[in-house]
Amino acid sequence: HGLPTGAGRGAIAYLDSDHDGLANLLEFITNGDPAASDPNPIQFVNGEATVTLRDLAETENLIASLEFSTTLQPGSWTTRPDDVVPAATQAGVPAGFTRYRILPHPGETRLFIRLKGQ
Repeated sequence: HGLPTGAGRGAIAYLDSDHDGLANLLEFITNGDPAASDPNPIQFVNGEATVTLRDLAETENLIASLEFSTTLQPGSWTTRPDDVVPAATQAGVPAGFTRYRILPHPGETRLFIRLKGQ
């Protein structure tokens, strides 16, 4: 699943032709399929959150970032780069992608996570 460059990218990056709630740019970053409904790219298993992201080259002019909030309030979203680490196992991850663990904070009873692509 490629993503055009230049004006072509801008024209389709934020479309969601399969109506699954993920823009084409996010589908590209997470190895989704823009023509078929994909599950949430942030997976929660046994209280642990993981996400698999494309290894982006600087020449692609793309940025993927995770933002966190405990309230969902405007202005409450922050990045926590020290809390997003490569998972110990990369089994089943396609070449050119990395699975990341999202580390919880002790005592944090809820955490909202959003994936941004630009």
